[in-house]
Amino acid sequence: MNRSLHRALYSCALVLLTLMMTQTAALALPSDTLTLSRGWTFSEHGSSEVHPATVPGVVQQDLIRLGKLPDPYYRLAEDSIQWVGERDWDYACTFALTAEQLQRPSIHLLFEGLDTYASVYLNGQKILEAENM
Repeated sequence: MNRSLHRALYSCALVLLTLMMTQTAALALPSDTLTLSRGWTFSEHGSSEVHPATVPGVVQQDLIRLGKLPDPYYRLAEDSIQWVGERDWDYACTFALTAEQLQRPSIHLLFEGLDTYASVYLNGQKILEAENM
């Protein structure tokens, strides 16, 4: 076999082996998922009146569940609830990470849906501004 061809094949095999080892090592890392679908509260922005919230969900459904809004599909009730969309609403959730989780090089916070306009704060710091997600 030609010496340069042998080196090229050896280099390719080495790169392939390195990639396989990297993938195996990545799969071996512990993967924790903290689901944040419980423990949420909501309030009208600036109000001290806080209520339990259902997440995922929308503020109209939370207000209907609390008896603060009529069924929007009954007669002309939809007209009487338009004020909800004209106000700002705050949703909050408290969660804790373990010391091990905090030592990781990166932690991902995944949102599978936000309101059209939303600001996301973590520990009092704005980390995301969404516009028409």
